[in-house]
Amino acid sequence: MSLKLSQITLVVVFLLATTAPLLLFNDATEFSSREKRSLASPPEWRWDWQLLNDYPAQFTAWFDDHYGLRSELIKRSQHFKKKYFKKSPTWLVIRGEQDWLFMDKRDSLKDHIGQKQLSKESLAQWEQQLLKKQQWLNSQGIEYLIAPIPNKMTLYSSYLPPRIQRHSGITVLDQLLAYLSEEAKYSAYIELEPVLFAYQGIHPEQRLYFKSDTHWTSLGAFIAYQHIMQQLRKRLPTLEPELSMGEMRRETTVKKGDLAIIIDQGDELEELSSTLLPVKPCASDFYAAISMNRAGESSKQAEESAVVFNGCAKNKFTAVIVYDSFGEAIRRFFSESFRRAIFVSDYERGEMTSLLSSEQPDVYLDLRVERNLRSLFNSDALLQQGLEKE
Repeated sequence: MSLKLSQITLVVVFLLATTAPLLLFNDATEFSSREKRSLASPPEWRWDWQLLNDYPAQFTAWFDDHYGLRSELIKRSQHFKKKYFKKSPTWLVIRGEQDWLFMDKRDSLKDHIGQKQLSKESLAQWEQQLLKKQQWLNSQGIEYLIAPIPNKMTLYSSYLPPRIQRHSGITVLDQLLAYLSEEAKYSAYIELEPVLFAYQGIHPEQRLYFKSDTHWTSLGAFIAYQHIMQQLRKRLPTLEPELSMGEMRRETTVKKGDLAIIIDQGDELEELSSTLLPVKPCASDFYAAISMNRAGESSKQAEESAVVFNGCAKNKFTAVIVYDSFGEAIRRFFSESFRRAIFVSDYERGEMTSLLSSEQPDVYLDLRVERNLRSLFNSDALLQQGLEKE
């Protein structure tokens, strides 16, 4: 029986639809700006039983990440969900009230609603790790402090969807700080949440975090910087005074937030970004990088893992500041307050022992956003060796 033209057309369209993505398979893209993550690399192949056991899952992840037309299909799917269902097209972004967007990364939402409860044993272990690290650094004449940065949904919970607002709970950071306060053994921590809340209460019109981005604004970073410097001066009385608001100027630009970009609304949710800059800067604008290339490290990883320096030569003290992406906005302020400010991302923690030996800093500050709190307690071989020697 002869096929009708319509049937032949249907078969051809079906074949094209199923084979086009394979013909357009793209393994060149390494990072997805829309998803804010690195795409899976092609799996290694060799005759090894463990590798063979892991190979199917690794192959599937690589294939799924580079499937032809994947980016376009994700974009269309996001547009459909946004237009017809008025909801965030991805679990990574929570759409709140008045176009406020929140990132749900590393179980931020579960933490916010109190679903991540720590046992007394876990809290005691965290405290012991902090104490050991503090003792090890203090033995080298280095002041050690941690300054956890509140998640955006902690400070601006009133803009979360009502269904989430009703279920706010005790966060991991709340539990840790309460435990440290009760035990009174480790006290080298700086609470930023009350300071930011207080400022926002007095100046509700001034945003400390962006609406469409997961990070704090330059103003939020500046308020935190001032408080950190005030707390540091209690330990180092001759530390240079922090910058005042009167010493700053503003540069305003238009910003497309990272969360808005993820849900394909970068243009629709643009907002003004005012960057605070010193009127009379002392620190150089130039950030000199230390070469940290290691065997097997890609050029992109090497670039990300560079330790950068800046500082004001007339000042007295040197600081090592370990930070995540929130540190970018606060870096310039610390540069003005230290003779030498050494900014280190998580990538360099394996090099920390030799870095401390060569630089001999006065201050070691751990500055991470709340959702990255556990990174304070990640195993670090070289640091652990130093701790075990004490």
